[in-house]
Amino acid sequence: MKRTANKLPTESAEPGRREQILSAALGLFLRFGYKKTSMDDVARSLELSRQALYLYFNTKEELFRASLHQAFEVALHDARRCLVESKGTLSDRLVAAYGEWFGRYIGLQADVQELSEASRRVGPDLTEHAEQAFLQLMVHTFKRERLPDLLKRSGVRPLDVAMTLDSIARGLKHQVKSREEFSQRLRREFAVVLAPYAATEK
Repeated sequence: MKRTANKLPTESAEPGRREQILSAALGLFLRFGYKKTSMDDVARSLELSRQALYLYFNTKEELFRASLHQAFEVALHDARRCLVESKGTLSDRLVAAYGEWFGRYIGLQADVQELSEASRRVGPDLTEHAEQAFLQLMVHTFKRERLPDLLKRSGVRPLDVAMTLDSIARGLKHQVKSREEFSQRLRREFAVVLAPYAATEK
């Protein structure tokens, strides 16, 4: 439903509205891609006028960047919760964490490549920062689990293990059709990488 121009003066920023916009925008970007999602689409999905949307974001690039930032923050928070607060073996917690980091959007993207290119064009610093933060989260987890002590003789660093797991997960997310399949495949492949550690847990 369109709003008339004479309602514009009464439109103002509302508490919580920004988060609603970001959530709706992210859903549209994931479903239709960056190029095919317009500011009008986002406004219509929330029954807002374009003028009201522009109270929060001046351009589609600005909106996309803010959506990326929120998505990364939520994913990192949920991954950290899986690693720190959840019970189970290290492998179980890692699979759960990667499910939050990579798995949550599997099957939702319209064009993975187009979204990836848009992310690196509009928010390269956000993407790089988030990826580094996630790798460091893995490294800190391994240190808490005393994994470095088990790797000393082989010369493998915790970061090497984190990057290996990351490469596995990145590859798998393009091969599977659902989050469940992603977790199942991760569990099998992580078991191979973590087999030496798993033996010491028993």
